[in-house]
Amino acid sequence: MKLNLTTGARLVARSLSLIASVGLGAAVAIADEVPQTVAAAPGDPVAEESYVQQSGILVMLDQAKVIRIDHEADTVIIGNPAIADAVLYDRKTLVITGRAFGSTNLLILDDKGELVVDESIRVHPAVDTIVTVHRATQSYTYSCSPTCRAAVAPGDQQDYFENAVKQSQTRNEFATGNAAPASQ
Repeated sequence: MKLNLTTGARLVARSLSLIASVGLGAAVAIADEVPQTVAAAPGDPVAEESYVQQSGILVMLDQAKVIRIDHEADTVIIGNPAIADAVLYDRKTLVITGRAFGSTNLLILDDKGELVVDESIRVHPAVDTIVTVHRATQSYTYSCSPTCRAAVAPGDQQDYFENAVKQSQTRNEFATGNAAPASQ
């Protein structure tokens, strides 16, 4: 039996299938991808088989995604906060921001300390704007939309990476008002 679902339906069905398969009874819905109807019921073996391999919340690097959950959250845990950050907007709404390429996990506990969500998070680049230049054995990553600027990635040439990170940190310090005073 082949299921023909929209992207949003597939994401919700995967989340529901995974959660139902581990018996948590909570659902995660990605706010901008929630379909009107979901064609696969939680616990459906066909849906579980199709979606378990591709489960998780997909977030673009340096962008935020709104996630809604069924149960009220009390505690949010990100396995590797260098990859993604999560902030509770309210007890049923979470905002996840991609910090670095890679994957980690998201755990949400209720006020009794019970696990209500256990989901993977994958952070990926905006592939249509990322360009990697290879010079011999060195790599240099750029974000081009429309002007190309450094967008460091693990594996980039060390000096390039360190300079781009330093410039980004300095820019962020100025933006937040935490920049060191200029030398006289």
